[in-house]
Amino acid sequence: MASTTAGTAHDAELVRRTLDGDRRAFGELVRRHQDAVFGLVSRLVGARSDVEDIAQDAFLRAYRALPTFRGDAQFGTWLYRIAWNTCLDRREQQAHRQEHEVSLGPEDDEDDPHEPADPDAPLPDEVLEADDVRERLAHHLGQLPDHYRAVLTLYYYGQQSYDEIARVLDIPMNTVKVHIHRAKAQLRKALVAERAVEGWTS
Repeated sequence: MASTTAGTAHDAELVRRTLDGDRRAFGELVRRHQDAVFGLVSRLVGARSDVEDIAQDAFLRAYRALPTFRGDAQFGTWLYRIAWNTCLDRREQQAHRQEHEVSLGPEDDEDDPHEPADPDAPLPDEVLEADDVRERLAHHLGQLPDHYRAVLTLYYYGQQSYDEIARVLDIPMNTVKVHIHRAKAQLRKALVAERAVEGWTS
């Protein structure tokens, strides 16, 4: 049997106890992952008032779907996927209520990883992590198409690997890499346009 980290093993034990009828074990899973799920949802959903409701719905769905958790991915990755799908479902429900389709972005694409990269250089990681531009980055991140916002949120805020992001979003790993590259390029354009950063714009 493959070795697991202590955190993963502990999550797996809590899942087993929950399935055995110990609801307190699931409460511990919620406490362990609630900050990460709330953070993910808050960056994926525009309306702040919806964040708590969507996050709670995601945990409820996870509880109901727990018998399907096979353990071939980390529990957190599995939970992120449920949260992502819950966000998409809420967006679809809102679209139906408003009686119009909500566009997921200017590029309704399944990106071909073999397409030429964006001619603009992508945003360097050190800029994304800089404190002095963090607030502006959060604003511009919220303006990106859903699929770009999702990959950057999972990568930088969720600390997910390319493989884990591919699992969460159910897309090929090469597509994850393309999305991250293009999303960083779009953020770079936005920051350069407002003269937010200097020294790496040339």
